[in-house]
Amino acid sequence: IPANYGGFETCAEQTAVRFARQHDVFVYCRVHNCTYDSDSYLGVSLVKLGSINKKGIDTLSHTFRCVLDIICRKDIEIVHLYNAANAIFIPILKIAGKKVVISVDGIEWKRQKWGNIAKAFFKLSEFICTKTADSIICDSRTVQQYYHDRFKCRTEYIPYGAEINYDISSASLDKFGLKPREYLLFIGRLVPEKGVHNLISAYNQLRPRLPLIIIGDAPEQPEYVASLKKAAGDNIRFLGYVYGDDYQALNRYPYLYLTASMLEGTSPALVAAMGAGNCVLVNGIPENLETIGQAGFAAKENDISDFAAKLKFLLDNPAIVEQYRVLAFRRVNETYNWDKISDSYLNLFNSILGYNRDLTPADKSRSLSQNGASTHLK
Repeated sequence: IPANYGGFETCAEQTAVRFARQHDVFVYCRVHNCTYDSDSYLGVSLVKLGSINKKGIDTLSHTFRCVLDIICRKDIEIVHLYNAANAIFIPILKIAGKKVVISVDGIEWKRQKWGNIAKAFFKLSEFICTKTADSIICDSRTVQQYYHDRFKCRTEYIPYGAEINYDISSASLDKFGLKPREYLLFIGRLVPEKGVHNLISAYNQLRPRLPLIIIGDAPEQPEYVASLKKAAGDNIRFLGYVYGDDYQALNRYPYLYLTASMLEGTSPALVAAMGAGNCVLVNGIPENLETIGQAGFAAKENDISDFAAKLKFLLDNPAIVEQYRVLAFRRVNETYNWDKISDSYLNLFNSILGYNRDLTPADKSRSLSQNGASTHLK
């Protein structure tokens, strides 16, 4: 942290800085992915360690080094792991006397990018989670149901969050040649399960006046990214990765936010778009339907023609779009608020450590800070 990649990193940042108001918090960062020079960030201690920076072993090699560091720190009582693949290290942490919770994302072995060996590894990791972790955290009811049906195990549901901020300048749009509410937007990694090819197909059926702006990339998937750009017309623009004020402005002012994603947990980009006060149109997979509730629009699952039809309806009805901007903002404020989510994590940590689940904030401070620290692994 500060987050510069994806959903887990953003969750670690948003929760850790809130934990640090009451507790000692360590976040483990990969040297090659951490551009922040200081060893602390808004009260959070940053532990920067190296890894083998190669696809397939980067995450596991980094987590292994982190685990070796953690077991030497007597003041750390509870460890929060992200990514089910890291479950293979839970037994080591348990032997060292640490409590361990793990956040699982979508159902990883279903992602198209993984080969058979990787899929088998993720299935094994899921099993290890259920047998060794003190708690498994799901950010989606759909994923929670999957763990219940497959493993008959209890999990904790804590949703992903979004920053609530209406007060964002549109000045950054000028450098992209855009005006508020005069473009369509998708944000995410350009990998097959995000369904960007279907989004482009639906857009091409209509060829509307408003340009489609695509933020994101996937250097590890050059052939797929090239196929997207080949299918895109002149009115579809690929901006690559965008951060900071530019990202905030682009995310705040589209006419619509669109996603045709075919595999998700809770989509951080979708929640962020709703939190910025945007009307959204999604592919109707269960995870997306859960996220939008009654505050957005969904096409039939993986139906490009229906997606195009609903997009046309929304383009033709700006008054309805404006109404759903308000509904989306309200839903995020009520359901995906980072302050509420951070409190849910703290209550879970206290419960695992044997403290009263309903402690006051002052009591919570004594319960963790005096005895240990919460650690995030990325």
